[in-house]
Amino acid sequence: MNKTGTQTIETQRLILRRFRIEDAEDMFNNWASDPEVTRFLTWPPHQSVEVTANLLTEWISDYEDGGYFNWVMEYKETGKVIGNISVVKLHEDIEAADIGYCMSRAYWGQGLMSEALRGVMDYLFDVVGLNRVAACHDVDNPGSGRVMDKAGMIQEGILRQAGKNNLGIHDVVWHAAIRGNHNRTRDGLPYIIRKLRTDETPLLKDFLYEAIFIPEGVEPPARDIVEKPELRVYTDDFGAYPGDNCLVADVGGRVVGAVWTRIMNDYGHVDDATPSFAISLYREYRGQGIGSQLMVEMLELLKSQGYERASLAVQKANYAVRMYKNTGFKTVGENDEEYIMVCEL
Repeated sequence: MNKTGTQTIETQRLILRRFRIEDAEDMFNNWASDPEVTRFLTWPPHQSVEVTANLLTEWISDYEDGGYFNWVMEYKETGKVIGNISVVKLHEDIEAADIGYCMSRAYWGQGLMSEALRGVMDYLFDVVGLNRVAACHDVDNPGSGRVMDKAGMIQEGILRQAGKNNLGIHDVVWHAAIRGNHNRTRDGLPYIIRKLRTDETPLLKDFLYEAIFIPEGVEPPARDIVEKPELRVYTDDFGAYPGDNCLVADVGGRVVGAVWTRIMNDYGHVDDATPSFAISLYREYRGQGIGSQLMVEMLELLKSQGYERASLAVQKANYAVRMYKNTGFKTVGENDEEYIMVCEL
């Protein structure tokens, strides 16, 4: 284990850094004084900004300890601090940590907490060298559990009447990730999820060729398959969606995968207000969690756009069926070749 302390972490939309005393006002106003934010926490809402400032004074002095990990979440777009994520308990003997977090209500439902948690998990695994990162939540607060799942943790179990928060004694649900099963890099390069650029649209035909029409282990057909008229509907309409409904995985400047949506009432999956998915990765980048992260980010994007569900059709032999199930899709119908799956947002 490396006692590197609280170092700055940058994610797609956030800067995770050490607290400064001037953060006290934003912390108090944005989350520390909000009883809805602290409802399932172990500390009461702050009654004044002075209480917040006194707490920050203590935290800032603790940064001298290399075993102290406590970040404020700064939103890049505004420069405002919007939440806090920290190691609440460090188990040095087994190289493990328990994580706690909270965030301003104004930013809930945008995937920011999962983004912060993933960033901290990467740091604790890759820099600090921990073997296990865990977090828990009140059984009556399942939203926090979804944050953990989307960050790559797996639910391990429920400890009955094992915790106490502002609502009293409660059942505790534990989630965790292990370093050997947590991969956020490829060849030492971190990847990011971002929107498709207009000049990258031609890449989508490559992804169609790579995965959508090629089951795992099957010899690829001729590349002109994606030029067939019945398949052009997947690629020719992207000019109408200038990146807003297409996300890509970028590894060191190279696009290695994509997920996109269309309103597909012609397939009759659900209805014309339900986006349908297509997703693909180059084969050498599969099995590393990149596809799942693309799906999670797209689901968060659609939720922020006001959609209540998303659907997809997937060939029964497709290797990605398990991934879809793990990201919340359920089978609602099938035919000889495909499953029809829906995810409630």
